[in-house]
Amino acid sequence: VGARLWSVLTAFGKHGFGNSQFAPLLTPSPALQQKLGILNSGLGIAARPKAGGRRPLMKEVYLYAKHRASPTKAGRGVWKTTRRFGRRLKRFTGPIKPWWACTSGRSELALVLRAEQAPNPDSRVTLGDSVDATGMPRVRLDWRLKDQDVETASALVDAVARHVASRGLGRIEPAQWLSERPRQWTFDDLISDHPIGGYHHMGTTRMAEDPRKGVTDGYGRVHGLDNLYVVGSSLFPTGGWANPTLTILALSLRTAERLLSQLKTKAPIRPGKA
Repeated sequence: VGARLWSVLTAFGKHGFGNSQFAPLLTPSPALQQKLGILNSGLGIAARPKAGGRRPLMKEVYLYAKHRASPTKAGRGVWKTTRRFGRRLKRFTGPIKPWWACTSGRSELALVLRAEQAPNPDSRVTLGDSVDATGMPRVRLDWRLKDQDVETASALVDAVARHVASRGLGRIEPAQWLSERPRQWTFDDLISDHPIGGYHHMGTTRMAEDPRKGVTDGYGRVHGLDNLYVVGSSLFPTGGWANPTLTILALSLRTAERLLSQLKTKAPIRPGKA
């Protein structure tokens, strides 16, 4: 058991490649997505404290610094310091700590799921009545989910469970919320500090060539305005399941190159097809 546990934790742990790190994940094939009518998703495997347990002390320190520190340069510095320390500690210990926690009975293996949310016109981002310290209105988020969002997560877990069982590798017990009504995402605070969709709210100014279907064109230019551009994840027509940072950077560079090319030719910046 110990050897198999070590191989699983090692396979799904973080691996270094040059100055970068990556971690393997399982995703449904396009054929399976089409067959089941589900969105994009991916999952890994990690150790978590057993139900009723407590999060590791380092995790508690990190979350406190992240959510309770003052939104100042000094406060952000405290958060960054705790994050760097935690990451370096994980690199040093590798799978040793979670392996020991599982073999000693303090932790168990869990599926860590990341899933896409279907675009939902019922979701809204508006300005609220309260203001922040600078007098600016605070943002009010009305985040709505669809049945398909939970069905996507459930289908991936079921597919992996069937695969594992058919090969005699073990048994996967789906979380109760995957089959509950109403259909709603949830999260396990013993292994994560946010819902499975993450903190990345996207699509509020989605791009589309047709002004009736989006706010901007393919380069982020707001329809009807020649000199107003938007760059960010709000342009995404769909969210996907992976971190959006690299895509945001790619869109930023693409829009910047277009603006520079227009300025070099001294041509007026006009709408254009992506």
